[in-house]
Amino acid sequence: MLESADGVVFGSPVYFGGVSSQMKAFMDRTRYLRRKGALKDKVGGAIAVGASRNGGQETTIQMIHNFFFIQEMIVVSDAKTAHYGGTGWSGDAKEDEYGSETARNLGLHVAEVAKKLV
Repeated sequence: MLESADGVVFGSPVYFGGVSSQMKAFMDRTRYLRRKGALKDKVGGAIAVGASRNGGQETTIQMIHNFFFIQEMIVVSDAKTAHYGGTGWSGDAKEDEYGSETARNLGLHVAEVAKKLV
């Protein structure tokens, strides 16, 4: 499925300043895609959710971005608020309007860039 996508959004909760073990295992298992260049020039965006507003979201997003860079993908931000990507906190998601806005902006930006490349 990744190979057929024009763009992807990866998300992870923040676990001690990084991605969850499940996300890390997923990224590690895509090594064969790197050898094939299967994700080259696809658009990628990242979302992270921390326990507080400043709960390690940016370092978690950087880990996802590093994965995208190694795969030779095109990395985009949420554009409008100049963040690395979508940054939420794990309180009530309905109350986190700012985090929801950054995630929505990120998805729109991934789609916009991917559309231009197709």
